[in-house]
Amino acid sequence: MVYSLKFDTSTGDWDFSDRRGRVVTGVDKLRQMLAMWVSETKNVDRFHQGYGSELNNMIGMPHTRDMQQRIENEIRTVCDRYIEYINQDFTRNPTHYTRDEIPLQVLTIQSWWEDGTRSFGAWGDAIHVTVYVKTMTGSVEGLEVTV
Repeated sequence: MVYSLKFDTSTGDWDFSDRRGRVVTGVDKLRQMLAMWVSETKNVDRFHQGYGSELNNMIGMPHTRDMQQRIENEIRTVCDRYIEYINQDFTRNPTHYTRDEIPLQVLTIQSWWEDGTRSFGAWGDAIHVTVYVKTMTGSVEGLEVTV
């Protein structure tokens, strides 16, 4: 099994509190990986063309119905790319994963601006997102990330 080190997406720091790094697996790993894929800028990793999103270009934009749709479409696109990538790797290397780390489907996406309003016409400097995915175990897991 391959493990991932714990990464705090809000600060951009790896957790080395025990000097070796904290290991994350299972649902925690799924949440961490999805958060990284959604919050990183698209094309930041030249070896993984599908990694990252365009959300950073949407910060500070007026919260219109069109912008709401663009945000949620971008998140769905990134999550779908992640699901495809992980499922392909799982097929090749099933021992590297636990079943609760494998997302199968995005169920629902919600987004709103930093000021907390879900109403249209608001302005914000950060986008808050909640994504619910169904995993290989059949559970529904929620991911919350701020970009």
